[in-house]
Amino acid sequence: MTLAAAWGAVGLGAAVLAHRWRHRALRLCALVVCVVVALLLAVVLTGEVAPDLFARAARISVATVVLSLVAVLLAVRAAPQLVSRNDRHSVALVFTAVAALYLAIGAFLASAAHDVSRVRDLPQLRTRDQFIDWRDSPTQPGPVLLEARISAAATEFEPGVVAWYRCPTIGPLRLPATAHQLPTRYLLDLPGGPPIVTGPIGTDQAWAWPSTGGDCVLHRGDPVVVWGELQGDMGAGGATSYTGLANVQTIAVGDTRSFLEDFVPVADRTGRAVNALAALNGVLAVVMVGVGLRASRRLARVGTDTPARITWRSGSR
Repeated sequence: MTLAAAWGAVGLGAAVLAHRWRHRALRLCALVVCVVVALLLAVVLTGEVAPDLFARAARISVATVVLSLVAVLLAVRAAPQLVSRNDRHSVALVFTAVAALYLAIGAFLASAAHDVSRVRDLPQLRTRDQFIDWRDSPTQPGPVLLEARISAAATEFEPGVVAWYRCPTIGPLRLPATAHQLPTRYLLDLPGGPPIVTGPIGTDQAWAWPSTGGDCVLHRGDPVVVWGELQGDMGAGGATSYTGLANVQTIAVGDTRSFLEDFVPVADRTGRAVNALAALNGVLAVVMVGVGLRASRRLARVGTDTPARITWRSGSR
């Protein structure tokens, strides 16, 4: 099953249940949680994902869940209890604020997808001269792909092993790491100068590390591609280069060409899914505006002259 078909099935089922339970706040809240979980699981189960982008999108989507729970309670429990026409402007403002928060969440998701989509256009540094030229360029250095090797001077956890994490799989499905030993920095050998220091990563930011007995392992001498930003004061000078890589997004085993060939299609697929989640937040924002306008018009048409229940206070009481 394709991702579009899976999401279509989830969306259809959610629409039917939401209509049936439109007056049941608790059931709608449970439906919200289940739908978001189902959408994320569909992304994982229908193809390979870029782990770091997917993890970021999942964390951001928690905000969508929380906001949706609030929106359900407002729409199903709070708004129907308003009877004063004096609340008509306030209720519209409340739902507009909820819509603005949905748009903000969508913007964060779209930004995360954009950050990963630009990997194919990043400068590729393969030699010390290219590294120095980019470091000394008059423009503000940004993210780069640095091709190097794990230094023989890198600290070992085991003989020859500088980092590892448990990477269990079920068929093509990669499960979250259950254990790991990752250093606080990595040393990279680039001919023509001292080792280059690069900052730490999480297990979601490792790509194509060789698997041995259920562990994904990085060894001394492994060829790697590091996606990060050049930054001064990373090394101590002398034994290491003063300029290193910070804000590292990925350390991949292999060369730049193989990394881009393998990673870009996966990143594009994951990015499309994340952009779709961003669009979903936009749709929910429109729905919230509609709910607010409907509640406001109802109060303007049939509301009473009783005092407003929504009040705005500031200052000490």
